[in-house]
Amino acid sequence: MAAQATDLRDKVYAVLGLADPEVYGITVDYRLPVLDVYIRAARALIAKSGRLEILGACANPDRLHGLPSWVPNLIDGWKAEPFPFKVRKAHHEADVVFDDQKNSLRAKGILHGFVGVICDVRVGPDDALEQLHRVYLAWKEFVANAERPENTPGRHTEKDLAGGRNDSAWLDFLSAGSTSSYGMAYGRDGALQTAKPETPYDHLRLSNHLDTRHAEALFVLGGGQPKLNPLFKIYCALGQFGPGRSLGLLENGAVALFPPGVRRGDAVAVLDGAAFPFVLRKHGESGDYTIVGEAREYPLDRRRYLKPSI
Repeated sequence: MAAQATDLRDKVYAVLGLADPEVYGITVDYRLPVLDVYIRAARALIAKSGRLEILGACANPDRLHGLPSWVPNLIDGWKAEPFPFKVRKAHHEADVVFDDQKNSLRAKGILHGFVGVICDVRVGPDDALEQLHRVYLAWKEFVANAERPENTPGRHTEKDLAGGRNDSAWLDFLSAGSTSSYGMAYGRDGALQTAKPETPYDHLRLSNHLDTRHAEALFVLGGGQPKLNPLFKIYCALGQFGPGRSLGLLENGAVALFPPGVRRGDAVAVLDGAAFPFVLRKHGESGDYTIVGEAREYPLDRRRYLKPSI
């Protein structure tokens, strides 16, 4: 996903034109290198907002084009669609320090855990409904069969995501809490019933993320007017937030959606000023980390984040 611009600086300056330049302290200057423009914009947004939501657009652990990992790579575009931060409030205000010499960002946070096993079934960027359905079933099977330590948060997760009648929990997980489970109900036989759209436009917004050639599979025919497939919201969430991401477990057994490029052993941290946890990769013994990308853990209970700070 990338905005089209003749000059790469315009990916910042075009947006700046919609806002008051004095608010962020950024002036249009085409003499500046592209790298400087992107860094200045990221710094200004973080400093002004006191939050780290902009890091949700960061998935550049290899620091391509010389960009720091905390600066969105607007040159190549996003590898995964950022989670909607408006559905979850950040934990405290960001506590950051910028290092001009190293182009680094020091952020306060809690080291929550480490990435464990990763499922090898992933959502493709052009997957149609049939493929999304297979991914959904494979991910449910992965969670149900995964081995977890006893007395960990993962045991609660197993009950929610691996038990019966768990589609509402999966919808909350896959949509990052942005989609209501209204209309998802089970019959006496335990089967998920056909869904009623919340608005007349519910089925239309799916076309942004699903192959419209398979749109007929979204509807269940017979017995009067067509009704939406009972899993249509699941497919929508998978089509929107699944591409580029991996399903897996933290070493403590909790289920999570990991960002592109994640590796087993990467750290998972909750940063002050951020709505979602982040996967970080440590460099040597310096104590420096590279941002791999944002993660979505289920369930996310910040009260149990009592690990050492970073």
